[in-house]
Amino acid sequence: LTDDLYGIDFMMADKATRQAMHRAFFNNEE
Repeated sequence: LTDDLYGIDFMMADKATRQAMHRAFFNNEE
């Protein structure tokens, strides 16, 4: 496992987490 692969995987997971939080925020607003 290289640092590059881990970094890419971490960024993708972080992006998905941010999208999920964004969705939850909009659901609470409505």
